[in-house]
Amino acid sequence: MTAIEVEISAKKPFEMEHKLKRLLRQSGYYLGMGYGHAYDAVWFYIPNKKIEGIVDREASSLTDDEQQRLFIDLELTLLPSRFR
Repeated sequence: MTAIEVEISAKKPFEMEHKLKRLLRQSGYYLGMGYGHAYDAVWFYIPNKKIEGIVDREASSLTDDEQQRLFIDLELTLLPSRFR
């Protein structure tokens, strides 16, 4: 299973670190397979270089396994929307 996160606005570094670790370290039970990571991959879609820098900095504190399952994609077309 893959987690997809779309970050529209910058978070404080400790908030981003918490989010990354929560997604990458979450585990679950899979019938016939036992316990394992809830997500094989975590994709972060981000709208600008500022947020990319925050995610990159916080990702540096992750284990090698966690870093290999984290994918970051810069999407300059991501804009916040207001739903009415």
